[in-house]
Formats: sequence, structure tokens, C-alpha cells
Amino acid sequence: MDFLFSNTLINWFSKHQRDLPWRKTNDPYSIWLSEVILQQTRVNQGLPYFQKFITTYPTVHDLARASEDEVLKMWQGLGYYSRGRRLLATAKAISEMHEFPKKYESLIELNGIGDYTASAISSFSNNEYRAVLDGNVFRVLSRYFGLAEPINSTSGKKKFQELALSMLPRKNTSTYNQAIMEFGALQCIPKNPDCSICPLQDSCYALSQKKINTLPVKNRKKAPTALFLYFAVININDHLLLRKRPKHGIWARLFEFPNLEVEVEMPEIDILENLKAHFNIESPVLRVSHEYHHALTHRKIKAKFFEFKANQDYKIPEHCTLVSQDEIHTYAVPRLLEKYLNEKKYN
Repeated sequence: MDFLFSNTLINWFSKHQRDLPWRKTNDPYSIWLSEVILQQTRVNQGLPYFQKFITTYPTVHDLARASEDEVLKMWQGLGYYSRGRRLLATAKAISEMHEFPKKYESLIELNGIGDYTASAISSFSNNEYRAVLDGNVFRVLSRYFGLAEPINSTSGKKKFQELALSMLPRKNTSTYNQAIMEFGALQCIPKNPDCSICPLQDSCYALSQKKINTLPVKNRKKAPTALFLYFAVININDHLLLRKRPKHGIWARLFEFPNLEVEVEMPEIDILENLKAHFNIESPVLRVSHEYHHALTHRKIKAKFFEFKANQDYKIPEHCTLVSQDEIHTYAVPRLLEKYLNEKKYN
């Protein structure tokens, strides 16, 4: 074990750590909630969501009693909505156990909790001897020790796990894990870190070899594919037509306007013809929005909203429901629709 490395990080952490609410407790529920929210999310964006969730659902039992629609509405804007659905499902499973587990072996048995999250909860709440590996830790270890194995490969993850465990002190395990994560988040940042103030600069491999910008190594993912969405915003006496998305795929179980979902861009005349045929629309289009762009992990979405005003005798398509414009803000919708609704001031 490199005592200089671990002690330097712990000393740095004592001076530079951020004042975050989940660091002031060893409550596994609060720690778990913060970890789920902060996956794929920066702290400054996730903090208001954490505070909102912990205020609304102070215990895991309170969260377990919530409906999926309530949780997804609170999650709105964070993206990766499968996290919100897993959060609720896991809360229900834990609530049935009567007590939130603190040990890794019990946590890893739960659906929705993987190795990283189980390690973090057990370390931070119980000081269990577990190395926590997130993107920040991968970056610090790769640069400092010069480990060039791809961090998203099976062999790379194994080597980083072994290295991380070898650096883990027997005492202050929780503090060290938080320290190296915070160091990666604040000091050893992905782009243009200020190495001149780094306490590890004298022994950092990447700095001495001028490889700061090439480490860590990550295998390339497939480029996202295009998806075109054409929404029919159908107004009936100041009520709008909504439907719930399927249980699988993007934005699963969120609410949306009826739409066409295609892989190839369509001319406007064809879009209108198809929207009218699919959703029983006889009235002319009143307005066509500008094009909205939205990026997902595997998709680049381009969307337009076509506004219609229907008559009283309009036949509502199957699986759709009418929602008052005054109440539409209470429904969980994708960020893309939220942008449109905010611009139209349906809130």
C-alpha cells in the first residue's frame, strides 16, 4: 500500500471537501439516495433533487409508499428515468426488510443495487473495508499510477479494482473513499486540471509523462443514432391529450403527447397526413413548433410539435387521456416535453 498516496488524499480532503448533507450522516438510506441521484448527474444539479426527495420521503418506508407517477414527477429533469423507477422498486424491497441493510453482502443481493453502490453504502455508513470505484476514482488511479487499461473493459475493471483495494487503508476506510472521489471531482478533473496545485504532482505518472489528456483510456461506444419525433398537441376545450409511454424503451412510463416515432426525417406534408390518420384528427394544424434537439446516450432526437384544436365530438384514441392545461404540470414528462410546455406556459 502507498501510504503517501492515501494520507495525502485524506489530508487534502480535510481541507477541501464540500459541505454536502449526505456526508453528515451514516444513515444508509440518505447515502443510497444520494448515490442513485448522483449517477450520471453532477452534484450541483443533483443536490436540489436530494433535498426534495429527503424532505418528501424522510425514510425508505415513506418512499416505498409513493406511487411511480409521483416519483417520476419528482425525478423530472434528472434524465435516465430508469434510475427513478429502480429507486422506487428497491425502496419497496428494502421496506419489506424493515431495516435498511448496511453490509455489502446484504446490499448486493438487492435488485437495483450494484457493486459500486453496495460498496459506497457499506463503506460510508458502516466503514466496511470496500474500495469504491466511480469515474472520479478511475481517473485518479489511472493518471497517478499510469494504468492504461480501458476503464470500461472487463479486464480493465478487474485491474482497477485490484489497485483500488491495494490502496485502501484499514483505518479511515470511509474517509479515504470519499477523499479520492472528491479529489477526482474537484482537483483531478477530466479536462485541464491545475496540476501546479496538486499535492500528488511530484509522483504522478501522467504529469511526468505528459499523459494527463490521454488517461484514463476508455473504449469508444457506438455513435448515437437519429430518432425523429413528431408530436400531435391536440387541444379540446383547454384540455390536452396525453398518453403513457410503454414499460420499456426511452422515457418508459412517462407521459407524452401522441406522436410518430421514426428513424428517417419526414416532409411536413407527410407528417401531417400520418398524424391525422393515426390520431383521428380532422381539423387543420394551427401551429408547428420550431425543431427541438435532445441527446440521449444512444439517440440524437429531433422533435417538432404540431398543434391542433379538436371539436367536442373528437374520438379520443385508445390509451389516451384528457388533461387540463392547469394540471398538466403535475404529470411526469420527458425533459423534451417540459421544454415545450414551459415555452407554451402550460404550467
